[in-house]
This record gives sequence, structure tokens and C-alpha cells, in this order.
Amino acid sequence: MSTRFSIPTHATLGTVRSEFDRVVDRVVAPAMALSMGLMDGLGLGHVPAINVLEDDHMLMLEAELPGMRQHQLDISITDGVLTLAGRRTVAQYGQDDDETVLRKERNDMTFERSIQLPEAVEQDNIDAVLVDGVLTITMPKSRHACTRRIDVRG
Repeated sequence: MSTRFSIPTHATLGTVRSEFDRVVDRVVAPAMALSMGLMDGLGLGHVPAINVLEDDHMLMLEAELPGMRQHQLDISITDGVLTLAGRRTVAQYGQDDDETVLRKERNDMTFERSIQLPEAVEQDNIDAVLVDGVLTITMPKSRHACTRRIDVRG
């Protein structure tokens, strides 16, 4: 039995690359971390799903962070690499004699994710907003990185 893989004609190389990166971030990286002892076997951790968008003047990153609060996040940028880190703890149950845990799926969550930015940004003007579990970071491109339209004379 053979398996065929085809890419729709409307798919771009960037789309294929994004899907590959998503698989690596969500499957391969946690499995490697588990095998190296960087994560426990109870949970493979959390890798927030992100979108990175750009226009002529800015880059924007959106990250899904359900249940996170502002004070639980740490965002930094160094040498063109944006790093998102966070830690959320959940209440401990079953410690009282009169309490029995029937099902526990929510665990503490710790993550760190670094993204190489495609353009230089004005670090002093970066803005981050967390609303309804979605973190939005807007980063104005540096003056040198902005697209400049050039008129053609004839």
C-alpha cells in the first residue's frame, strides 16, 4: 500500500513551511525535550499556537494563551529574537480528607517559545495586549526595515 502526498496548487512554499514548523513545534520538539529529560512524562508542556503577520510598517504576533494572566507572562526581545515565556499554576485538589478527585486534566503550565523576527523592530515601541486568552504583540519595524515605495519616472 502506498501513500500519496500532494500539495494543492494554490499552496505556497511558505504555507508548507508554516505547517512543517507547526508540526515540529507541537510534536517533535516536545518529544525531544521528553527524551532529554527536560520535561516530565505527565504532560508534554504547552507550545502556544501563534500567527505572525506583517505590513509595510509593523510586525504583529498573536499567541493563544488560554487561562493566562498578564503577570504570568514574560516577553523579551534580544538580537531579533522574540521570546514568550509563561507559567500558570492551578489549584491543588484532593489534599483534604473530605475531597476526592474524580478527574484532573488541568495541570500547571510552563512554556517558553522563541521566534526569530524577519525584520528589525523598534524595541522601545513594542506593545503587548492580552485579551480573552489571546496575546497580541505589535512591533513597529525599524525605519531601515520599513518598505519604501519608489516611483518610477518616465
